[in-house]
Amino acid sequence: MIQEEFLEQIRQILSHQYLNNLYKNHQITMDRLKVDPWELFGDHRLIDAFMTNEIARLEVRAGTEQFALEQNPTNHTWQLVNPTQQPGDQELIQTMLKQLAALEASDLVKDVVTDYAPYQLDEPVASYSLWRGPTEGSVTNTLMSRVDFGKLDLEKGMVFVRRHDEKMVYELENAQLVVLPDRHFRLRDRRLWRFSDTDVSKVTATLKGKAPVEFARNIRKRWSSPGMQLTLQQDTAMNAALDALGSFRAGRWLVHGDDKLNGLKNFVIINPSNSNILKLKKS
Repeated sequence: MIQEEFLEQIRQILSHQYLNNLYKNHQITMDRLKVDPWELFGDHRLIDAFMTNEIARLEVRAGTEQFALEQNPTNHTWQLVNPTQQPGDQELIQTMLKQLAALEASDLVKDVVTDYAPYQLDEPVASYSLWRGPTEGSVTNTLMSRVDFGKLDLEKGMVFVRRHDEKMVYELENAQLVVLPDRHFRLRDRRLWRFSDTDVSKVTATLKGKAPVEFARNIRKRWSSPGMQLTLQQDTAMNAALDALGSFRAGRWLVHGDDKLNGLKNFVIINPSNSNILKLKKS
């Protein structure tokens, strides 16, 4: 008798829990149905998924700045091609592509737009375009994706944005825009030069308040200066320092252009007190 009463109590408890869970699930479902369908089911990505190797060209318009980069289809290295031709910084460009791929709208402002002027998307403040290379039987690139950025809402920290293949206007966190490179020189290769210690035949070192000192390799390929030959330890240190200089790399590019030269005093590099001049072999 006691066992039957105990089992009945268990059945009642389980039944109550089941009904309670059913009610909660029902409430959750009803609450979710009140949410905007775009929030639940819409694709928030502003650029469709892509493989970096399939991109042939990247174009950027940001204010008065316009520049383009192209990827070598053979070794997949990037180069600036407009407004100047220079090797691109592979790491920075790959980071930029990841940032573009990660762009996700925070909100759908309007799903069918015929007038983009109120959002400043008729004349975007910035545009980023990805182009796919020519396919078989074609000689021209194909536009994969373009995302346009419009007016900034400072209060909300949001910027209006649109895709090239839709008539919708979205909101995007401005923080996702400000990290995107908007000047061509900031994507140039940060390696200033490339050489090894064996490429250097002569070094002229100038230290503050002292006369320049020249070092050259002797017939034993050891470093020496007039009246002095470096010790083996000093010779090793010299070669290590030259190797480091040969792979010298900037952390980031700050300014660019002759009009910025007047501001060099802000970086304390006017009339430098210490300098090194390296003479490389012609080969």
